[in-house]
Amino acid sequence: MNDDQECCICNSRQIERHRSMKDAVIRNCSREYPLLRCQSCGFIFLDKDSVDVAQDIYGQHYYSFKPFTEKQISRWSKELSRVESPRYILDVGCGSGTWLYQRKLEGHHAFGLEVDERAVEQGRREGLDIFTDFMAFPDSFFDLVHMSHVLEHTDDPLEMLRQVKRVLKKEGEVRILVPNVESAKFTLLQDASKLADVPRHRGFFSKRSLELLLLKAGFSQTKVKAVNVDRISDYKETIGDIRRALILLKKSPAHLSHFCKIVVNAFRIRICG
Repeated sequence: MNDDQECCICNSRQIERHRSMKDAVIRNCSREYPLLRCQSCGFIFLDKDSVDVAQDIYGQHYYSFKPFTEKQISRWSKELSRVESPRYILDVGCGSGTWLYQRKLEGHHAFGLEVDERAVEQGRREGLDIFTDFMAFPDSFFDLVHMSHVLEHTDDPLEMLRQVKRVLKKEGEVRILVPNVESAKFTLLQDASKLADVPRHRGFFSKRSLELLLLKAGFSQTKVKAVNVDRISDYKETIGDIRRALILLKKSPAHLSHFCKIVVNAFRIRICG
């Protein structure tokens, strides 16, 4: 661990090693990635020195988006209604623009931000305005900034939120969805949980650490609450938990008891809520 690392939320250098995790998605990756924890505010994050961003995160196996089809567009066109008061909306980490396209059908002035050039190209082919850098947008431009499972993918979430604050209108709104490091899915399943997903996830937020981050980025009015996925998605995740546990078992065959514990906990979480 690099002794110069500091917490991006509170700037403390009181950093301790929390634990190590293996990649439960890429089958041929046997590396362990150390997680660090700030003793001051409790923020947990991936050791930057352990990750090669180009190879470990955005290499040939990385797939960040799912192109939508003409059938989906036809269905959205029937289901969605045009709004009376269109807003200027930014979707940060928009992928190829599934959510963005739906907002455009509603009549909003929708823009996207995405770092994966393949996704940008795909979205632009569908006529979407997708850019690769916050500098493409002027100050105080958007009424709403949408960030669904994006913040945990950056090693500088503070700078990202400061840029969001810059492009947001004074009375604008930002909506953020991140995995909860204090949830049962994370604490009981650990590596096998979809919420962990190292090394693609680099920051692990609790309610407190996210609130502190938002305040430091300049947001004075914040509301952080836990949300649950729908029942069907929840059981789909159970299958994913078991698949990831099998991948981990293959990497560490001696840990059969750990595998069994993960499977039991995966069903406990869904049954007990």
